[in-house]
Amino acid sequence: MSALAGLAVAILVAVLSGNVVRLPLLATGGKSAPLLPLDVVVVAFVSLGVVEAWRQRRFGVDGVAVAGGLFLAIAGMALVTAGARVGLEGRDLLFGGAYLARWALYFGIYVTASTWLTARDAMDVLRAMRLVIMVFAAFGIVQALFLPGFAQLVYPDSALYQDWDPQGRRLVSTFLDPNYAGILLVIGLTVWGGSYLAGAKASAWEGLLLGTALILTLSRGSALAAAAAGATLLVARGATVRAARLLVVAMLLLIVATPLLLPYAADYDKLLVDGSALQRLLAWQKALILVSDHPWLGVGFNTVGFAARRYGWMAEGASSFGLDGGLLFIAALTGVIGLSAFLLLLWVLARSAWSSWDALSWSPEARGVTLAVPASIVAVTVQATFANTLLMSLVLAPCWLLWAMPRALRRNPPARQAGAP
Repeated sequence: MSALAGLAVAILVAVLSGNVVRLPLLATGGKSAPLLPLDVVVVAFVSLGVVEAWRQRRFGVDGVAVAGGLFLAIAGMALVTAGARVGLEGRDLLFGGAYLARWALYFGIYVTASTWLTARDAMDVLRAMRLVIMVFAAFGIVQALFLPGFAQLVYPDSALYQDWDPQGRRLVSTFLDPNYAGILLVIGLTVWGGSYLAGAKASAWEGLLLGTALILTLSRGSALAAAAAGATLLVARGATVRAARLLVVAMLLLIVATPLLLPYAADYDKLLVDGSALQRLLAWQKALILVSDHPWLGVGFNTVGFAARRYGWMAEGASSFGLDGGLLFIAALTGVIGLSAFLLLLWVLARSAWSSWDALSWSPEARGVTLAVPASIVAVTVQATFANTLLMSLVLAPCWLLWAMPRALRRNPPARQAGAP
């Protein structure tokens, strides 16, 4: 394994630390910009990629890199002009710029991995990703059973709702939030499902572990994301015996699990339109107001908390700078122009993965990635409608690594495996 692949695996291991280890660097308006162990490893990974590019006098620029650069340019323009357009102060713009720089840094994971990882390294990283997500799921199940209120155990001095919501026995694992934990589990399921549908060996225990953990999150957004990802996998692969078998098994497990799940969900009011659902409706309404008032370039990257003061909205606590709404939130930050660039980025990513199927005939497991990438893109986009997922670093890191795999796997592939289709 190369040094770059080792750092890629270290990124995945750092994801396991989640929100348990956080060092606040910048705080304003009730919001802090913490330093995570993950940030340190990502800086090392991207820096090594820059050194390699400088050494070889070659920079990996593909359609995805161009689309990502376009989105960054538009987001930067929206932020720079937000002072005059929205009435934000210099400190507000600096804070938003710190988060835009972090998004650019994490996008560097894709550029570095897709440019410099070999096919062999990519396979090692992919297997490490599956193992890490399984460990995350296993710990989450233990936490849900024996460590209720885990966020409050980790941060006993935190303010309820402003810092961390009380989650009881819902699975939050090290992310301390069931919605974000849920989408990581869905990403793991897309990799497992894609591998199975492509004809590779896929342990039933892996799927069962991830599925059980996902159920214990009681995250309705993650459940919807899993359904959307499953549909994408089946459509992308087409009608096969394995696809039919997977669909039947999933439906049978759902039928068996539903009677056991309903009382558990009722205890947390997840069968009704609860306060959480109403809060999301309010967030969508706010996002629509921001888009209506600033349609072309939005209010500036990660400046919602500051813009909220001009509307008289309460802006306190860790969640005051985010708005549930996914693509609608992107539009509120960067306007219709920024949203268009972001959608182009997602489309180019999915199209690049789909077009890699024939090139990866040397390995069914590698072919599975071409199914997992579009499925995970759909899953993250759907789930982001109910949580601020599209801009969360703990989710972005594994996503960018996974989304870089098709291009990396096409580079210097090993000899075709025996029995490969």
